[in-house]
Amino acid sequence: MPVSASAYYNSMTYNLMTIASFIFGSSFHDESLVLTGPKRGLALVSNDYIETDLKIKDDQGQVRELCKGILTIRGIARRSLKKCEVESRSLATRLSTVDVTYGVLTKAVEGTIAIEVIQGDFDGRITACTTSIPNELVLYDRELYGDDGDGKGVMQLMRPVVCVSLNDMLVVAAKTRDGKSECTIRFTPIVNNSSENDEVRVGSTKMRVKVSWSIMKL
Repeated sequence: MPVSASAYYNSMTYNLMTIASFIFGSSFHDESLVLTGPKRGLALVSNDYIETDLKIKDDQGQVRELCKGILTIRGIARRSLKKCEVESRSLATRLSTVDVTYGVLTKAVEGTIAIEVIQGDFDGRITACTTSIPNELVLYDRELYGDDGDGKGVMQLMRPVVCVSLNDMLVVAAKTRDGKSECTIRFTPIVNNSSENDEVRVGSTKMRVKVSWSIMKL
């Protein structure tokens, strides 16, 4: 059944990665929703709250509430974080159980990613992660969320901003839909409001990847 979802965020730093694992009655669906937000890094000071409002549409086109509630991410006053960690919270309701996964980062900066196709036509998927947290954030997927199927010129990324610890590296990976060609590029985060770019080739497509780093450490 089609699932629609929305989540609201109240502003250590973290990347919200997935909303996954639904239980409908007695049947289990281990499936992740590809998020299109938040668009910024979220600073974690006091508690942050994630409100989940998931709905399903039945065969008759009627919308039913699947899961609605609030999850709490503990603020830094109640924790001692020495390294980047992946955490998960579960929200159980009468019809489903939803798992929300996120990465909590230390000494982090924001990286704004821009990708331009300068040769060819890219048909595939682009993701980002860090060296300490390999969980991928989907930046672009032409099959699911492409800009009207256009893989040319400046690409419309779903989530152009990611948070990266100064102790890590940002890893951007591009893979063609047929899986025959894949390319990975790494960027080192810095705190001086600068940018860096590189050109990569994935199959017959040539792309320019640029990352602009935030001036302040979060």
